[in-house]
This record gives sequence, structure tokens and C-alpha cells, in this order.
Amino acid sequence: MLKRLLFPALLILVFMLLTVPVRAQTSIPTATSQLEGTGMVTGVIVNRTQGGTIPESLSVMLHVLDQNYNQLGMLHAQSQPDGSFLFEDVPLSPELLYVGFVTYQGASYNSQPVSFDGKTTPNIELPVYGTTNDLSNVQVDEMHVLFNFAEDGLEVNEIYLISNLGNSTVTGTLTLDDGQPATIEFPLPAGADYVFFKPDTSDRFVELDSSFTDKAPLVPGERSSQIMVSYLLPYFDEMSYSYTAPLTVRNIDFLIPAEEGMILQGPNLLGPEITTLQDQSIYQVYTYKGLSAGETVSFDLLGKPNFEVISGADNSLAKPAVSTSKLAIEIGSGVFGLVMIAFGIWQWRRSRSDDSEADTADDTDEVNPYEEVIVKIAHLDDARDWGEIDELEYAHQRAALRKQAKILLEKDDE
Repeated sequence: MLKRLLFPALLILVFMLLTVPVRAQTSIPTATSQLEGTGMVTGVIVNRTQGGTIPESLSVMLHVLDQNYNQLGMLHAQSQPDGSFLFEDVPLSPELLYVGFVTYQGASYNSQPVSFDGKTTPNIELPVYGTTNDLSNVQVDEMHVLFNFAEDGLEVNEIYLISNLGNSTVTGTLTLDDGQPATIEFPLPAGADYVFFKPDTSDRFVELDSSFTDKAPLVPGERSSQIMVSYLLPYFDEMSYSYTAPLTVRNIDFLIPAEEGMILQGPNLLGPEITTLQDQSIYQVYTYKGLSAGETVSFDLLGKPNFEVISGADNSLAKPAVSTSKLAIEIGSGVFGLVMIAFGIWQWRRSRSDDSEADTADDTDEVNPYEEVIVKIAHLDDARDWGEIDELEYAHQRAALRKQAKILLEKDDE
């Protein structure tokens, strides 16, 4: 699953490099691998859309990568009317990988990587697809919404992992005011300011009054597109948040920094669970299972985004609020970053799914939210006593839970 998820993102990163001017053939340093001379790499373009035709001639690029998918060189060739193509004088080594790229009807396609076995000429099958304006086979597999508090308000980062489960590339589902075609329109909340996107291609995304559009064609494949939109919202002591799905959304995770002690309240929200991401930042994660196109999820964010110094704890444990755009910069440095954080959340959710199902199978009675937080504090104390959690993470999680309990009590008093 990891390879299936990460490889398309790696290829997208390679493709993003194609906008940089390069020579027709880039030399490959021999120091990076044990080359066995030069030879041929062959291939064929295949149209995988039913009834699709083979283009008469296309410019094909061959990317030569090392085992870590670092690009070492690029060569060019022209396909023949039957779809076949040939690269000559290619450095060959079992330590190298060979990936074909082509642009067809405005969309970019890549092959799976092939290697050299030391004997047989590497052969590439490079798929292309016909186009459609039908969105019925498109869905959002994973959506992750990260809330971070800044001096100017609430920073929101929405990460989408989108799949096209059909056998045609989706494009031109709507037309913009300037006549340009666009593929998918996503909502933006009222008051969203400082909106920016990843990948940050200058003309791919268009911001509208209460939405934005992605103009890039959506090629077939699982999670074939990964995008992020970030924006700033005004925030005081509390606010309401809602999201209306433009497509079927299989799963949404909402994340809040644990040290802020904020909580979300709304129907059908699962959680929160506390998780530590790869950068060691600790988050509360709420989950909403499944939205059909046109359906809305709504909830309230409660609490003040001020760090609470832990009573009786060393003040060195205090952590300032997350600075403006810090997380966006960390996870938005490239498409690969988007996939890694999404995969990290997915992996965390999958690893605890069996335990969660077992724990909740018999819990049919409604649980008082305040009592639930108190139970979590007790479990956290037990984990600390048994040495299952270090003091720093214990202190942060306990402060977050205490703040949740305080907010719930104040809400009950109101």
C-alpha cells in the first residue's frame, strides 16, 4: 500500500521538474551506479480507454532514476504511428530505473518504473487515456483538515487525495468566465482570506467568490491527484465550521494542535484521539465517516487558543502557539509532503481501528463528554505510571485534556 500511494507522488515531483529547461539528453554521472555500458530502451504507447485510438506521433521523455527515485538524466524520442518508441545510447545498470512520460490532449502520463536485468532490453508500456467530462467515477478518498492558530485568526489547511476510478481522464466539467475549462470546483468558507494552493503552479487553480477550481485534468488511478488549499479565517472564543462535499468524500479527519486544548462539537464526529505526527507535533484527531456529494458536515470549535501552563510542571514544557503558516510550510513544501502527512494519518487510523472497534462494540449508551475526558485523563495517568509514555508527551496531552474538561464545564454552565 505504501508503494502504491507514494510512487505517483514521486512521479509528480519528477514531472514538476520538467518545466525547467534541459538539454535534449542529460548526462548521467557514472559515480552513482555501476554502469554496464549503453543500450536501448524500447516502449509502446497504449490507449487504455475503451475504443481509444493511438496518437500518430507524440514526444516521449525517458527519465533515468536511481533506486531512491532521484532523477539522474532525461532523454527524448518520438513515437511511431503504431505507438512504439525507441531510446538509444541509454546508460544501463540494474541499479537504475527507467520511467516514460508523455503529454496527450493536455494531460500528462507516466509509466511504471522498469529496471534492467543485465540481459533483456528494458521495455516500457506507457498508458494514455481518452477524455470525459463525467465526474461520476471521481471521489475524494481522504480529506484532512488541519486547524492552526495564529495571531490573525485560524489557519486552515485542507488536503485532498482524489481518485479517478474510471478509464478516461476527466476534464472540462465546467467552463470559467474567461472560457477556460476546469475539472473540479471545491468550496471555500465565507471570510476565507490569504488563500494559496499546493502545488503552486501559477495558473492551475482559480479562486472564485466562495470556491476555487482545479483546472488540471484528472487522470485515472487511485489517489492520482493530491492538492492542498490554505486560508485564514477570523476566530475569537468560538466559531462554526461547515463543509459541503463537491464529490463523494470517503473519510475526513479534522486535526487540532493538542496543546491548544480546543475541542470540536458536532453530530457524528468521532473522537478525539490524540496522535503524534512525524514532526513530533501532537494533535487531536476527529473523524467524520463519509459524505455524499452535496452533503454537509457542521460543527463548532470551542475554546480560546492560549497555551495553559501545566500546574506543578516545569515551565520548560510550555510551548507557544503554532506560528502563522508554520505547518503549511512544513507539509506544503511539495506534493510529496502532502502525501506523507496524509499517509501518516491514514496509517495511524488504520493501526488503531481494530482496537477502537473492539472497545466500542458494546458501548451503545450515550457517554457524557465530560466524563469521557476524565476517563481519558485516568488512562493517560496509568500510561505514565507504567512507563508507556514519556513525561513531555504526557504533560502536553494531560494539559490538552484538562483544557477540554474546562471548556465542557463552562459550556454546561452556559
